[in-house]
Amino acid sequence: MTIHTLHTPPAWSNGALRLYHGTIESHANSIMNNGVDISKGNPLTDFGTAFYTTTIKKQAETWAWNHSQLKSEKPFVVCFDLDRDLMASLESLSFVCCERDIDDFWGFVFHCRNGGVDHNRNLSPKGVYDLVIGPVSAFWRQKLALYGCDQLSFHSKDAEDVINKSPRSKYEVVP
Repeated sequence: MTIHTLHTPPAWSNGALRLYHGTIESHANSIMNNGVDISKGNPLTDFGTAFYTTTIKKQAETWAWNHSQLKSEKPFVVCFDLDRDLMASLESLSFVCCERDIDDFWGFVFHCRNGGVDHNRNLSPKGVYDLVIGPVSAFWRQKLALYGCDQLSFHSKDAEDVINKSPRSKYEVVP
């Protein structure tokens, strides 16, 4: 006879959301000293010009390590503890999955990766969502995503203000 025990679920507190940003030492120092500047983001990325983060520590460490190999600089991760209520004030777009036949997700990625300067938000003076959340594309032209990876991208001044108000820390990624 098998006895199944019920585990007590963790308590929900609506506490801060921990986000990670993998980068190199000089960029980590700039973020720590001056905050995030979304205008420095690469425009030809999955969701367009933004500051990109993830909820997955190992993913950020891998990005930091890969970036450090290109720049010959130490890999670092910057951690942010975002207030969920402040985050909820942002206009956001979320994608839950990215199977090959999910045209909604892939259409957005193709639009942004092909130089779309905004998110075609005709009713918004910003033209962009403040925050976009979704999977990470690996080979976007082939509609393939990285399994088990996520990204949260901050696109507007409002989003920049929210992330810059959050406590942050950094650490060096050691292989």
